[in-house]
Amino acid sequence: MPRLRGLPCAGQKLIAVFLRRTYKGHTRQNRADVQNAFDTNAITQEELVDDVQDITSRGRNKIAQRFRNSNIAIFALASAAMAMAIVWAIEDMTGQISADYARLHAINTEKNLSIYTHSDIGFIANAARSSVIRDWFADEQDPRKRKDAHALMMGVVSSLHGSSLYIGIQKTLAEYSIEAKCALSDMQPHARLDPSNPEDAWYFDLMASDRDYVLNVDTDKKLHKKRVWLNHKVVAPDGELLGAFTAGVPLAWAAEKIFSGYQDASVRTVIMDGKGVVTLDSSLLDKGDLLLDAPDMPIQKVSSDPAFLAAMENHLSDSHDRLQPGALEVIQLATNRLGYATIAHIESTDWAVVTLYEPFSLFDPTKLLPFGAIMAALLAAFAVASSILSYRLIFRPLGQLILNLSRIKSAEENIYGLERDDEFGILSNVIHRLLNEAHHDPLTGLHNRRSMEKEMHRAMGMLSRSGGMLSVLMIDVDCFKGYNDTYGHDAGDLCLKAIASVLASTASRTDDVVARYGGEEFAVILPNTDKDGACAIAQKMLETVRALKMPHSANAAADHVTFSLGVATGAVNRTQNQHAYFRKADEALYTSKHTGRNKYTWLPAQAAP
Repeated sequence: MPRLRGLPCAGQKLIAVFLRRTYKGHTRQNRADVQNAFDTNAITQEELVDDVQDITSRGRNKIAQRFRNSNIAIFALASAAMAMAIVWAIEDMTGQISADYARLHAINTEKNLSIYTHSDIGFIANAARSSVIRDWFADEQDPRKRKDAHALMMGVVSSLHGSSLYIGIQKTLAEYSIEAKCALSDMQPHARLDPSNPEDAWYFDLMASDRDYVLNVDTDKKLHKKRVWLNHKVVAPDGELLGAFTAGVPLAWAAEKIFSGYQDASVRTVIMDGKGVVTLDSSLLDKGDLLLDAPDMPIQKVSSDPAFLAAMENHLSDSHDRLQPGALEVIQLATNRLGYATIAHIESTDWAVVTLYEPFSLFDPTKLLPFGAIMAALLAAFAVASSILSYRLIFRPLGQLILNLSRIKSAEENIYGLERDDEFGILSNVIHRLLNEAHHDPLTGLHNRRSMEKEMHRAMGMLSRSGGMLSVLMIDVDCFKGYNDTYGHDAGDLCLKAIASVLASTASRTDDVVARYGGEEFAVILPNTDKDGACAIAQKMLETVRALKMPHSANAAADHVTFSLGVATGAVNRTQNQHAYFRKADEALYTSKHTGRNKYTWLPAQAAP
């Protein structure tokens, strides 16, 4: 590669690397055009200096600012992603811990309640299965059996913290009420059981069920206070239903004692019966008696979360599995502040403990503030370091390269980045100028030979589709060597510029191409121009140059500057080659020069063999 005048060797190498990379995917012709720009080598030191002020005014640091800002943005995004990952990890960890806490609360509640209920249920079940109770239920009028039953039931009542005991006899439907300190003489029927009486529903529901006992919440008829009741059948050895009795169990008292151990907004525990009705609720702990004030609401009212509702429905519909020892289910809730729920059945009953736990009770977001402050400090330090390093390692050398490249003059070739107002825009414009130099003659500003051949190829490709007419003019300045010898090369250059101006102003259509073919030779391509049109243009060119009256004492054709023309015209088809037109035009030019000069000759262009 030839050297560019005015640039140091290192700058030339950088330019060469940039051009090779820029045009790595372009055609061989484009790379040849770039090489031709270096071959032309027509850039002077004065012209290079013209663009120095232009560079500094365009703000070379715009890419540096975007680079720094992009790095800061990336670092900020990475920091945010890391913070979110940390938050997610903490939430996941607290979620797991919360699930464990919810499970632990449910297990503790269930175990503690089971301690109270299991012993009472066992005690009552033993009494219901005893021969003393069975014998009296079979013959309630027998004094001895009544006495034995009275003694046993007084023991039951005293062990149940003074609860009343209600008895129903199947044969007579007589109902008895046994209280603490009840005398044997007081053990008399006080009413008859009536299927239509809601207060007697406990008895008839139990008789209709397939279980030996059930738990329910009902109002004590004498105390007018809600209690948890254990309703147990009395069955003869042969399977005959003899009756039932119901006794209050201290479940509400036990639940109140358990709930008070975690009086916290992060935990809510409810106890539901086998039908999914909430019987005790820890949220009512401060509102008085749990059973008295607890609303008779279905478990579905506790949470509307779909996962919770599905779990409750599944639990209530599968009576066998939910009664298995150790059965415990954990549900993650998506739409509830209390994010985890557990279900644990109470041993020996069809009731269950449902505990909801809030994960955020374990996680305080304010604890991340020191971490946020550290990340902000790191972000500021990164911004400063990125600015300094990017300037020293990248943008200062790049600015020097831009300073050198921007001194090269340009032309009109469109390449990527011309519209950019930054360093790459400057580089793109420089390359644009180099390519323009590669396609235009530096003296006259006309197309050079390489560009002309490219335009000729394009014009023939376009005209071959319709068989359009194409004319080519070859022009040679008459006796130009003598002009240079007589008037000097500087005057010769001015002469060529004047002739170029005449040719360009005469062939001025958009598709017309005027080129400096070499030395004092010019060529004109006239698409869509027939013989008459081409000859008219040739004649006008002759007359316009004659009118300039530029002195030329060494001209054998006249005393002023003239030129000779050769014109070739033909219909373009796919079989033709552009060189056929140039050969014919050159042949016509030869005829003009050897028959007196200062005129044109027309010949038809022939198709290539």
